[in-house]
Amino acid sequence: MSSKLLSWLIPRATRSIPGGAPQSASHSTAKNAARRAATTRLAEPFVPSRGLALEPYLAADDRAGIQALTPYAWAAEVLRCREPARVLDFGCGTGYGSRLLAEALPEAQITGCDSDLRAIRVARQGEPRSNLQYLGGDTLVEGRYEAIVCFDTLPYVRHREVLLQQFVEALEAEGCLLLSTVIGPELDLAGAKGGPRLHYSPAALYDFLARYFHTILMPDNDTLPCMDLFSEVINRGTARYATRMNPLACENPIRVRRAHR
Repeated sequence: MSSKLLSWLIPRATRSIPGGAPQSASHSTAKNAARRAATTRLAEPFVPSRGLALEPYLAADDRAGIQALTPYAWAAEVLRCREPARVLDFGCGTGYGSRLLAEALPEAQITGCDSDLRAIRVARQGEPRSNLQYLGGDTLVEGRYEAIVCFDTLPYVRHREVLLQQFVEALEAEGCLLLSTVIGPELDLAGAKGGPRLHYSPAALYDFLARYFHTILMPDNDTLPCMDLFSEVINRGTARYATRMNPLACENPIRVRRAHR
């Protein structure tokens, strides 16, 4: 992956709470619910005060912790089966998810990156691990990856098509992108004031990702790997994490032969 300006791609210092927007019977009610979900923000960066395992947050019904850790817990399950050598956590924030992956995948080299230097400084204050590094500021590390995770960052990216092309170029042929983003009942380019710039509808998100990946695995059609984590653990008995087009596993990156380099 060639060096790119993270601050050019992602002009943000905070992120919305992960997980899709809730569904509702009424279109207008659903749209309002989607806006409320999208603008729900953590007053301070999430700090995993109960540790990095999901169980204590589920037991306490700690929704902020559940929303923050669920995508990474799912990614850890998926990647254990794939055994990647190198994983990029794009938009890692304060690094708790990168650390969760590093602990779950001790044989993999985990790289967390974020444009927010304050968040990266917080991430680096954790206990050092030989398989974990954090990069922040202007440039994105050059390299190849067997897996890239990007959770709840896409709506803040100015040039999403550039970012997805960079992901495709950085992934090995058998690599995968694990993704979550804000989902609403319809495509909303403006977003809510103070929240993410963009809310995808399920169809709009699928159409966008299909330009860059041949295969998109999703909970909506029961193709998502490790779906039982949601049905049997996280959402058992009560819905705690919305799985409408979230999360996604994108495989078989589409590489276009370029006439000019």
